[in-house]
Amino acid sequence: MNLFSLSKQFVLSPRRWTLFAIGLSGLILSGCSAAVSYSWPEMAVSGDVVAVTTGNSVIALNPTSGVEIWKFDSKSVPAEQNSASRNANLFYSPLAIEENKIGVASYHQHFFVLSNDGKYQWSFDMAPSKNATVVNAVTFGNGVSYAVNEHELVAVSAEGSELWRKSASNTLWSAPLIDGDRLYQPSNDHFLYAWKTADGSDIWKTELGGSLVATPTLVDGILYIGSMSNHVYALSAQDGSVLWDFPTVGWVWSSPSVRDGVAYFGDLKGNLYAVDATNGTERWRVIVDSAVRGAPALTDNLVIINSEKGFVYAFAMDDGLKQWEVEVDSSIKEKLLSTPLLVNDLVLIAAVDGKQTVYAYNSANGTTQWTYPAK
Repeated sequence: MNLFSLSKQFVLSPRRWTLFAIGLSGLILSGCSAAVSYSWPEMAVSGDVVAVTTGNSVIALNPTSGVEIWKFDSKSVPAEQNSASRNANLFYSPLAIEENKIGVASYHQHFFVLSNDGKYQWSFDMAPSKNATVVNAVTFGNGVSYAVNEHELVAVSAEGSELWRKSASNTLWSAPLIDGDRLYQPSNDHFLYAWKTADGSDIWKTELGGSLVATPTLVDGILYIGSMSNHVYALSAQDGSVLWDFPTVGWVWSSPSVRDGVAYFGDLKGNLYAVDATNGTERWRVIVDSAVRGAPALTDNLVIINSEKGFVYAFAMDDGLKQWEVEVDSSIKEKLLSTPLLVNDLVLIAAVDGKQTVYAYNSANGTTQWTYPAK
């Protein structure tokens, strides 16, 4: 398989290859829609536990202590319930969480639905889809599961049966944002789409000049989304009109985080920005040691990010002054590619390449609370 494609048609998902691809990231061609793929753990809160995707497993941890509570291994699914090669069901996509279930996409054309205690419920095979080897993301909304592979969005009922599917002109790397009777789907064809959740029919679409690889953020009727055209955009959720756009130094890989009228986001050149959410005016910016791939985590007064080269930073929300900084493991140089997760007074960091998968820090001062596995 080629690493690059200079046309708008390509088949690589951002998580398709495992860790060796990280070292090739510098080869990505600026301004085109092709990209090297990555794989990394993801985290989400599910009830009283933190669920983590890593390898063939979904692991639930006690957020206070880091103790493992349960573990789901895709190899444990009976073969008659899972037609995919179980060794190929690698989990690295963001988790979908609802009150009593967890959804997780796999590297081998399936997504799985688990109960909130880690028991297998059912899986859905995306095999009829075009180039459906990788299911890039899954999300829940209105009792329906929505899963994207490289060229289609599929809506699946609560029982695991297909409701409808919609083909896309280019690859889809992130889950849609569900909001009532409509959903918002970013695409690598440079368009953000609004579709009806009932049947996938079109509502509007807006061209944004570059590949869109993260689910948008919706606040008070405004959609915020970053692009690989070195811009962040604010759009009307009603009709898709662009309200403002903000130029960045590098590609924006993750979703902006919005709080109290300010949008916070990072780029792959290591910049963290604070921008007025109503008009796109810059309030402050700082630069860190390396790419900021995950979205910022926001406490009442701090903006917390992690950098690709293994540092975690906390900045004052009002003026961007650094409050604390920690390197997760100087001996290993772990990669930090996921969004930090806030749980109570802790910030959890998922790592790649190291001995520990998850690090927990006090969000106020950066002191280590626990690691998984324990050191």
